[in-house]
Amino acid sequence: MGTYTVITTTTNALVEPIHPTRMTAILTPHVYEICLHGKEQDVLDLLKPFPNDEMRIAKQGFAE
Repeated sequence: MGTYTVITTTTNALVEPIHPTRMTAILTPHVYEICLHGKEQDVLDLLKPFPNDEMRIAKQGFAE
C-alpha cells in the first residue's frame, strides 16, 4: 500500500470563493530540488499560495 501527503496553505483570491480556508500547495518543477535537498526554512518558504495569474478554475460536472 502506497502512502502520500497533501500539503495545504492559505488560499489565493481565485480559490477562496470555492474553498475559503486552504488550498493545495502547488510547486513548480524549478523548486523540486529545493524540496528534496534544501534546508528546512527554504522548503517552508515555498509553502505559500500559488499566484492567481498562473492558474485557472476549470469547471467540471453537469450543469443544472
